[in-house]
Amino acid sequence: MASLTHVCMWSENGWKRVTADQAARLHPGGTVSAHSGLFMCELCGQYVQLTNEGYQVRHFRHSSHEKSKDCPERTFGTSYSYSYNPIEHNLPIKLADITPNSFHFELGLIRIPRNLITKELKVQIQTKGSNPITYVYSKDRINSEGLSYVSIGDIPAEEYTLSVFNVSEEIYNYWPQKINGIDPNGTLFESASGKLLVADSDVELGENYYLLTKWRIQVSELARIGIDVKEISFKRISISEWHIYVVSANVLNEDAAKFFLNYHYRLTSQPIEIQPIWPLYIEGNYVIKHNSDKAILHIKGVTSSVNVFPNTAIHVVSAQPKVYEIICRNRQQLISAGRTKALQYTYFWREPIDLRTKESEFLITDVLGNTIDSGITNKLPYKGIIRIKSQYDGEIIIKKETFIVEKRKVSSDKTVEIDNLSFGVDIILLVGLDCVWELKLKKEKRNSEIDNENNMLNRLTHFGGEMIPIPHSIKNLAKGFIDYPLIYKWISNCTKKGKINAKAYRTLQNIYRNNMMKR
Repeated sequence: MASLTHVCMWSENGWKRVTADQAARLHPGGTVSAHSGLFMCELCGQYVQLTNEGYQVRHFRHSSHEKSKDCPERTFGTSYSYSYNPIEHNLPIKLADITPNSFHFELGLIRIPRNLITKELKVQIQTKGSNPITYVYSKDRINSEGLSYVSIGDIPAEEYTLSVFNVSEEIYNYWPQKINGIDPNGTLFESASGKLLVADSDVELGENYYLLTKWRIQVSELARIGIDVKEISFKRISISEWHIYVVSANVLNEDAAKFFLNYHYRLTSQPIEIQPIWPLYIEGNYVIKHNSDKAILHIKGVTSSVNVFPNTAIHVVSAQPKVYEIICRNRQQLISAGRTKALQYTYFWREPIDLRTKESEFLITDVLGNTIDSGITNKLPYKGIIRIKSQYDGEIIIKKETFIVEKRKVSSDKTVEIDNLSFGVDIILLVGLDCVWELKLKKEKRNSEIDNENNMLNRLTHFGGEMIPIPHSIKNLAKGFIDYPLIYKWISNCTKKGKINAKAYRTLQNIYRNNMMKR
């Protein structure tokens, strides 16, 4: 029997490919069970066994007790060309409005061509199960220029079915009919955006995630392997109990990697990312606007396939790093990167690009009329008051720390005044379910490791040695230094150049992990 060919074992600080012959030399006697957790299939993220020596040569094989049996090597054999159907992507699901005892879910409907948006368009979303719940939305809830989030209730469902009426079947190339939902054994969401991570997605070292599960976690046992865990919400639904934890890995070690692998996620320092290099573009939610016959992309992370739909020519510019040239023959092309499924994707949307600044549809000021931009600030507005005016009906959510303390409606062209603002407050303006403006009032906290900002900046700029490409986590790292304008500006300049000194980056990481993340 042919051995599985995409098998890894843990080596120092990551999963490394290993052959059956190499594994047999390391483990010369008897069967190595899948339950040992020693060998992992790179394609499906499940543990596999190494067979005993006998009438067949020792080889890797999948276990009959696996939860998922749809690994390509298991189904089609080792000679199969590993890929996936690019249109079988998952629409984004978001975990929102988390309080100590409640939360709800939203489904993102990505942009579709205008010709598919009819006046009679109707979207139906139904949960899978013995007592399905149905949500229906009309054309008025669809944002033709961006991402439209619609509510799908507060009860977790493992799968959703999407049906669209009074429109061409072509719409299912953009909005798949089957949407994978919440695994009760544990599902991760990005803490910054609330977006669900589909199974087998990459989890980045040092980043915070929400873990939603029906099972209680033994927090004290995880601290010793370098994983921070904190429960922030508990909710009883029927006879089930649901917990939300904030989790993050501080170190890239085998125990931490296996913790996330048990939930079918991959811990890594370099997650999959689709990074456009050329042409000039404007980036939105799952849409990159450009106006060129071709595009050049840098694909980061561990992938086995890069696909385009509709199908077009893909040329490999560089194997390492992975750089591709894609011929843009269609107005909308789905570009995705993944292993056995699409883990990251975006639509390249070809149309004329208008880079002129448009007049704002929202006006947020202090009582003196000074405009207040979206972002983080360590200065309170004058007299602790802001005024919000929107061209559209919407809602204002006011949070204290991570909890919602107040909600207010906003009527179009009417000014709403919010007073008594203090540090630790987060004000969010929603139109529909889209966040269009957000202000975080954060009190300045000096860091003991940065006694003198000028001295620290001088240290960062005089490190010698290797320069590395800007890591994926630089955006979140930069936020930790928002109170230090000189360092923050230096990080921004490095980002623009695309490179940063390796020693300087590690120094910033250590300061961030030791101090900033504890705020």
